[in-house]
Amino acid sequence: MSEAANCEKTKGTGIVLQPTEGQGYWQPIWANGYSIVKLSPKNAGPDNFAMGVQVIAPGGYVREHSHTPNQEILFCFAGKGTMIVDGVPQPFVPGTTVYVAPGVKHKIINDGLDELSK
Repeated sequence: MSEAANCEKTKGTGIVLQPTEGQGYWQPIWANGYSIVKLSPKNAGPDNFAMGVQVIAPGGYVREHSHTPNQEILFCFAGKGTMIVDGVPQPFVPGTTVYVAPGVKHKIINDGLDELSK
């Protein structure tokens, strides 16, 4: 089988979402912000993986939690906070990327003066 034919056989789905597309949720408790789920298994995204945008107000937080069987990638693009992964605090500032495997506990705290966006 040629390389092109093999690539076509294993080709996956490409998805493009514009800024206003996705399922939005207001989060008044703890985070005092909102999230928009962009990709998840429920909307034709990859299995065991979800991705979205979340805004956390100053002083807000996302309570400690984990996901099974899902994995998560978090990327900070605005604000300043603390990411706690398995009990270890780390700075969560613009450009920080965090990978959380299934079952790994994590918490996000906005301890800055502005909204924290991830």
